Amino acid sequence: MAYSMPTGLGMDINQLVSQLMSTEQGPINKVKSTIKTIDTQVSDLGRLKSALSDLKTAMSKMTASDFLNTNKVTSSDPATVSVKSDGTTPNGFFQLNVTQLATPQTVTYQLSGVMDPKTAVSGLQGTVTINGQSVDLGTSDLSLTDFVSKVNGAGVGVTASLASQGGGSYKVVLMGQKTGEVDGKITTDGQNPPLGDPLAGLLAGTGNTPAAIGGSAAQSTQYTLNGVSLTSQSNTISDVVPGLTLSFNKLGSSGVSVERDIDAIQKKAQDFVDAYNKVVDLTTSLRGKDGSFKGDSMLLSVQRQLYEQINAPYNALGSATQMDSAPLVKIGITLDSGGKLKLDGSTFSKALQSDPDAVAKMLKDGPGTKLVNGITDLLDSKGLIGTRDENLQTNRRQQSNRQDSLQEALDKRAIALKTQYSKLDASLASMQASLNRVASSLGM
Repeated sequence: MAYSMPTGLGMDINQLVSQLMSTEQGPINKVKSTIKTIDTQVSDLGRLKSALSDLKTAMSKMTASDFLNTNKVTSSDPATVSVKSDGTTPNGFFQLNVTQLATPQTVTYQLSGVMDPKTAVSGLQGTVTINGQSVDLGTSDLSLTDFVSKVNGAGVGVTASLASQGGGSYKVVLMGQKTGEVDGKITTDGQNPPLGDPLAGLLAGTGNTPAAIGGSAAQSTQYTLNGVSLTSQSNTISDVVPGLTLSFNKLGSSGVSVERDIDAIQKKAQDFVDAYNKVVDLTTSLRGKDGSFKGDSMLLSVQRQLYEQINAPYNALGSATQMDSAPLVKIGITLDSGGKLKLDGSTFSKALQSDPDAVAKMLKDGPGTKLVNGITDLLDSKGLIGTRDENLQTNRRQQSNRQDSLQEALDKRAIALKTQYSKLDASLASMQASLNRVASSLGM
């Protein structure tokens, strides 16, 4: 009977080493946990930086030189005159009376005896000059349809079309692509139709009846602005009232009023309040009991600095003895008990209507600019948040390097254990074989 050892042969070395190594994972698991915490803080700090940038942008709009340049433009009859403003239009009222709209010149050639506009016409070839540019008709006779296509593809400032009048009668129509007595004119071979138009002779060969020239002359817009007579080459005018574009749609009268858009300006203030409160909510959450910066004094410092900046004393006269300790309150922006801002639209609107320039000056010279500069300092690489961000990034690299070192040591340890237990398993197997031979020789 073969003798067998109760243990030592066919051991699962990989499983054994894995179990042993699992007890040595403590240090590296701790490093991994630290890295996870740092990654969360870096991400949350990124959210805070973004919120602060949004706050800076919102306040920058209120301290900008064009803060008040938000106008509301209305037309009493937009079907007659439609308007838009770029925000720089001075406030006022403009009475407009449109008596003539600008139109392009049209030239028509009445052609008879043309039964098929797609059939080549004898003599319809060569070169014709329209608006000073040559149109190459080629050396082969063209059909009327091909002629129209050639003109439209030449980019000479006209649109050509072909209209059937019935009974083999067609009209070739050239229409200028610009309007006005000057800009809307069409010339053919240096002439302004219908006087001595060589193109008429060319088209006359299309039928038994020579081409008869017709159409309409180009004309300019004629209108009055507050009683002053004016003309324009176009029905869209942007060079009469600064920042205002007028579009004349039909004949008639319309009054255009331009006034400061209080609602649009107030929205800028509300955007600032919302951005400020977002920062307050975020910093409060991050330093709370479930936040990644639980109890961190840095976030409390951020809140305190923002509070001090928006409540910076200000005096329009520059007198240190008459400083206003709460300038934002006078335009309806106040702090609640939770440290968040709220906007009283009625107070803000009254302040703007009473003295808009004073409001703009206060924001620019007082708390507005201080807040913008303060946020810039916070986000700077040497500032409070910039420094913390850099420290986190440095710590992240250090912990990552440490994790790599620990993992390398664990891998070497695992290899050594596998080697050790492999040799042990081989020794036990050799001993087993020797025992089996002895037992066999003894007849056991």
